[in-house]
Formats: sequence, C-alpha cells, structure tokens
Amino acid sequence: MNGEINYVTSSTTRRVHNDTSNTIKTSGAIYFDAAWANVDTTYYKVDLPTAGTYLIYGTFRALHDGDVVCFAKVRLYNNTDAAVVTNSDRMLIEIRYGAGHGLVNMMCSSLWQIAVTAAKTIYLQGYATAANTAGIQCDSNGYDEFGYVRLF
Repeated sequence: MNGEINYVTSSTTRRVHNDTSNTIKTSGAIYFDAAWANVDTTYYKVDLPTAGTYLIYGTFRALHDGDVVCFAKVRLYNNTDAAVVTNSDRMLIEIRYGAGHGLVNMMCSSLWQIAVTAAKTIYLQGYATAANTAGIQCDSNGYDEFGYVRLF
C-alpha cells in the first residue's frame, strides 16, 4: 500500500506518508532466549529513511511450546545508535497455567511511535522468561507483519 492518508487531531490535520509494509513470509518458529536479543535481523527490522516521527507496527503470531509457565516480550532496538528504544517493551504472550498443557499460539499487535533525527535501522528484540519455550511463528497459518508509517 502506498499513498497519503489524512488524519485529524483536535487542532490540526496531519498527513501520513511513505507508508511501508513488510509482511514476513518465512516459515517456522523463532524461540526467544532468556536474555534480550535481536529477532531475525533479515526480516524483523525497519530502515527509517530520514528524520521524522514514525509509527512502527507489528502483528505477531505468538508461540508457546513447552511445559513451562512463562511470558515473552518484544521491544525495539535502535541498531544505528546501539541503544534500546526507551519505553518500547510490549507483552507478547503470558502463560499462567500449570505444566503439561501443550501449545499456545496467538496473534498480538504492537504499536510504537518514535521520533528520529536522522535515518535509523530499528530491530525487533525478543525476550522470554524461559529460554526456547516462547517466541513468534510465521507460516501459511499466519504471517507476521513488521513495518512503519511515517507520520510527519
């Protein structure tokens, strides 16, 4: 989808432009570690082309495949500046039932609004409280999306 979208706030009309979508079409599960790490830097990244304010979005098929009570989170990492984007943590999935109850998959959406002063590469990072039991999955049963819209 390309083009221009107008939206109205209480005091002004703003133009949304440079709309970019990145539907991930890979197969398989990506399990998160018990420490924050970049998620598949080929697919789960956005290259913000210029200074501006952006809405970064993600729709993820969350995965839990283990006999462990745990949760998984995602956040943004500014690879250009080698720094985590402040206040970007988002819960992806939380499993609170007892052990032995099998697999849970669910879709989750996250939105982040960030302002940058120059072009930046932003990666999605993942974290799970129990390594290799939770993460994201992308296949013909549900593709993930990770992209951005430049607001102004």
